[in-house]
Amino acid sequence: MVQLLSLIVFSTQLWAFPEFNNLRIDNTVPEKCQEMDMSFYQLPMEYFYVGRDGALGMGFTFEYPIKRSDATLLWRYFKKAAAGTHDIDLFKKIKQKPHLKEDFDIINSTYVEQGYDFSNEGEILESLAIHKLYQEFPSNEYFITGGIEYREAGGPTIGELDIYVARKDNCESVALGETKLGKKKTLNKAKEQIQRFGSFLRDNHAPAFSREYEPQEFENGDMRFSTSEIISASQKAL
Repeated sequence: MVQLLSLIVFSTQLWAFPEFNNLRIDNTVPEKCQEMDMSFYQLPMEYFYVGRDGALGMGFTFEYPIKRSDATLLWRYFKKAAAGTHDIDLFKKIKQKPHLKEDFDIINSTYVEQGYDFSNEGEILESLAIHKLYQEFPSNEYFITGGIEYREAGGPTIGELDIYVARKDNCESVALGETKLGKKKTLNKAKEQIQRFGSFLRDNHAPAFSREYEPQEFENGDMRFSTSEIISASQKAL
C-alpha cells in the first residue's frame, strides 16, 4: 500500500505542470512570446520594486513621480475610457493639472495596444512604469509586459507578475518587478509576492533570482534608482 501511495504521489508530481494566464491581451509582445512558458526562465533573473513619489526613501528600487490623488484621477478617467466612455468632467479636471499632461499622453497612447482595462488603480502606475523602463531596456531588444497569473496545473492562482521584462529574440526573461501605489507596508507585500514567485520557480526547477536590479540613473530624473542594497527574503530562500 505504501508503495502504491508513493507511486500515486510521484505520478501526480510529474503531471503538476505550471500554468500561466495572461490577464490582458498585450499586442506589444511578440507573437511567439504571447503564450507564457516555463522555458522562458532560463537564466537567473533580477528583480525590482516600483513605487510612486517618495518610494525610494522607503526602499523601492524605482519611483515614478506621481501622487496617489493624481493616479486616482487618471484611473477614474481611463477606467471609463477603456469601457468606451469619454468622461468630459474628469477630462477637464485632468487638464486643470498641467503636470499630468505627460502621464495622460503616455497612457492614452499605449493602453489600448497593451490591453489595459484598468480594473484596478495600480494599473496606472504599472502602465507608466513600463513606459519609463524602456529607457533601461531598449525596445529594439526587449519587451515589457505584465498582468500574468501563475498556478500549478488545475490549481488555484498562486500569484501575479506585475512587470515582466524579456528578450524579443528568444522570449527569455531578464527581470521581474512589482508595482505598488501605496506606501505603508506595501514594499513588504511586494517582496512577499516576488518570494512567492521565486518559490514557484524553484519548485518547478527553474533558475533562481540573481539579485535586485541596479538600474542606471535616468538623465531626466523622472525615475531614479536606490543605491541601498536590499536582499529580499526571496533571494535568501533560493
